[in-house]
Amino acid sequence: MTILQIDSLMLALVWSSLSLRIWPDTAYPGSKVIFQCLAAEANSSLPVNYWLLMNEKPVDKMTQINRPAKFSTRIEGSYYCTVTSETITVKSNRITLRFIRTSITSEPNPAVLYEGSRLTLSCNATHGSQLSYTWFFNRSEVTPLTSPSFRPAGSKLVVDRVTPLHAGIYSCLTEARLKQENRSSSSKEVRVVVK
Repeated sequence: MTILQIDSLMLALVWSSLSLRIWPDTAYPGSKVIFQCLAAEANSSLPVNYWLLMNEKPVDKMTQINRPAKFSTRIEGSYYCTVTSETITVKSNRITLRFIRTSITSEPNPAVLYEGSRLTLSCNATHGSQLSYTWFFNRSEVTPLTSPSFRPAGSKLVVDRVTPLHAGIYSCLTEARLKQENRSSSSKEVRVVVK
């Protein structure tokens, strides 16, 4: 399961100088992203046509008078905005919207081990900083009290000497604080086999 968060993206479009601002430039898949295109010096009495383009293809069009255009999307890609008023067309610079995804890698890979060997699982996030990690074994959280043979160490989960009791399903969850909210992204499950 993956979750998406971006509160707003601002496409600031001015006739004399164009700029595109974005914060943050990464998102969790699943939520709506808002773009705002604005031609600050446009004649307030004439309609202005705004286009939002993704990967060179038009996504949406809106005609406004003296107001910015707001567009929303749930798709990762490279975006820019164009504004047309009378015979003038202006294009903003580009921004790239990237999704934060979480995955697991195992050592060894595939995760088929002999009893007594070492297992190292790594939880990988495609973007983000100051992440916290939660590990799950057979869909239950791994804690020092409930799973003393597991050694969680940040983005890694280590079992020094596996036994048949370590065979099962593993997953991880990354969590980051964005603005005033905690957002999380979970990996797909990985099956570990012990022979």
